[in-house]
Amino acid sequence: MNGLVPLLLIGAVLLFIVLALQNVRPGRTAKLPVEAKPLMSATERQIIALLEEALPQARVHAKVAMGAIVKTRAGLSQRQRMSVRGRFSQKIVDFVLEDRASGRILALVEHGNRSSESTKRAKRDAITGAAGYTTIRLPDTRRPTAAGVRDVVLAALSDHAGSNNTSAPQTRGQGAEQREVTA
Repeated sequence: MNGLVPLLLIGAVLLFIVLALQNVRPGRTAKLPVEAKPLMSATERQIIALLEEALPQARVHAKVAMGAIVKTRAGLSQRQRMSVRGRFSQKIVDFVLEDRASGRILALVEHGNRSSESTKRAKRDAITGAAGYTTIRLPDTRRPTAAGVRDVVLAALSDHAGSNNTSAPQTRGQGAEQREVTA
């Protein structure tokens, strides 16, 4: 019995080491303190449904990283590119309206101003405006109406199309629009 206790201890230590090594081997995911969360809030799900209803010709994307729709201009050094990209690559746009036929981005839609004060919003708008995108801001309300969302978005898109005389967004930072409206 006296010789069995040290063997059991050594066996337990070896088992512990083997189990620990399994979590750090390449290809294995260590147990991280994370959990799943919903992609959109109830209000955001309601807004995306209203946008899709108002614009059947558009594909609506939610929570899009600005790095997916904005890039740095050619001719910059690596350091300059990384500096400029760092200003926007991790920022998120609430909704992106994309023309189903052409893939062209029609507008960016932001819901309210819950996550950014005016200076942060101005910086974000400067970046998306320089890329030629129109930003439509819906008010921060828990119960947007179909008519309100439709009217605001369609008015902004018709204003944008009329001011451009083209169906493509401006790409040189000219005349980008931001509309703060109520729905």
